[in-house]
Parts: sequence; C-alpha cells; structure tokens
Amino acid sequence: MLCRPSYFRVDYKINPWMKIGSVDQQIALAQWENLVKEYKKLCLSIEIIEQNQKFPDMVFATDQGVLIKDKEILLSRFRYIERRGESEYYKKWYLDHGYKIKILPDNIFFEGGGELQHWRNNLLIGFGFRTDQNAINSVEKIFNKRSIKLELVDKRFYHLDTCLMVLNDDVIFYYPQAFSSNSIHQLKSIVPNLIKIEYGEVINFAANSFVCGATVFMQEGNPKISSQMVKLGYEVVTVNVGEFIKAGGGAHCLTGDLGEN
Repeated sequence: MLCRPSYFRVDYKINPWMKIGSVDQQIALAQWENLVKEYKKLCLSIEIIEQNQKFPDMVFATDQGVLIKDKEILLSRFRYIERRGESEYYKKWYLDHGYKIKILPDNIFFEGGGELQHWRNNLLIGFGFRTDQNAINSVEKIFNKRSIKLELVDKRFYHLDTCLMVLNDDVIFYYPQAFSSNSIHQLKSIVPNLIKIEYGEVINFAANSFVCGATVFMQEGNPKISSQMVKLGYEVVTVNVGEFIKAGGGAHCLTGDLGEN
C-alpha cells in the first residue's frame, strides 16, 4: 500500500532530517512513481490511497498501522499532533476495503510498521522517541506474540526502520549507535548473523529498505550493504527516493505491507 504524494512537502519539523521547504514536489512524485513501477516489475499488487493536502507526511504508509493477520490491522497512534489526522483517512480506507481495525488505548503511542518488524516468531519493537515502552504489552496481546524491546537513543533514528532491517530468520542489519547497550546485548544474544551498517550508509537510509522475498528495494548509493546482500543470495533493486529522505523516510517508510491478500 502506498500513498500518492500529491501534496508532499516539509512544512514542520518533528525529526532531525526535516528542513522546511526543502522538497521539490515534482521530483518527489517522479521518484514515487518509479518506486511503484519497480514494485510492479516484481508483480507486486499495489493499492493506492490518495493524499489529503492537510497532511504532508501521509505519504509514509508503513507508519499507519501493522497487519495482524489476513484483513486485520492494528492502527497506529501518532505522538505528534501534526500526524494524528492521517489516521482517519487510513482507517476509512481499511474499512472500505474490508479490513477489521484494532485500536490501542488513548494514552499510549505506537507508530506502526515504522517501529515493528517480525523476526522468526517474535516482534521486534522500537521505543523511545515515538513509541511508548508501555505500549508494547498491548501490542504483544493483540498479536499474541513475544516482543523484543529495542530502545532507540539517537534522535536521528527515531523509528526502528531507520536503523534496523530484518533480512531473514538468520540475518539482521543494524546500526549499533542507534540503540541502548542493553538492546545491543539482546540482539547479539539472539541473532545468528547480526551485521553492522556503516554510518555513511545508515544516514543514506540503507536500513529503510523494503524486503520482499529474495528482493530488496534500497536507496541508491549504498554499495557495501548492497554487496553484502548479493553475497547472501538477494537481488538488490536500487531506487532514488531522496526527496522523501528530506522528511526522514525512505522506501520502507513509503510502503505499507498488506501481506499476501
């Protein structure tokens, strides 16, 4: 699921990447259209939601919620007031397309696929800047799965998907400096092949890639991690979503995973 960036721009600052007025809307739309084209080459089924002009960050579809199971979504609850209005449009889209909605209590914040990744039979959940630690118990109950809580400590990496990427059951890429020492210890103790992303590539949103089977869609200009993935048997499709990085999001942020419906 993707949101057409008809009104994408940066006109407020809620993360360190954001620079007001920095986005070229025509280039952004062309980059988004190319991403959709590359997805369709892999025969992915694409759903499009239209953007409301009041909400420039509505384009980051993965933040809106997480698929629990077939046709059931856990809707996000955004920390910043600038983003909260996005949820009503996504909620309507989900309901109009036959999805059931789960909603968290009013007093806790959880930012969807930006913070949650599946690994084996566990939930990897980031917390610290956008998601509350006390939200995690509620998420565990909804999914009926154990979580591994990962504390984020660098404001530039405010969502888990900016600094960690699950490749498969054995391989996870991550940027250690984004995590607390306890979280690093947890990852090292359970992940068979935990691979460090270098600084120059993590700030080029290498971790914010979309993994689909044996194909990884990644921001261009990340040669080291790309070569590592090729050696592991993956095809890397490079894309340029640089206009969206100006707002703190890459390919993964733009892509809401609806499963295999």
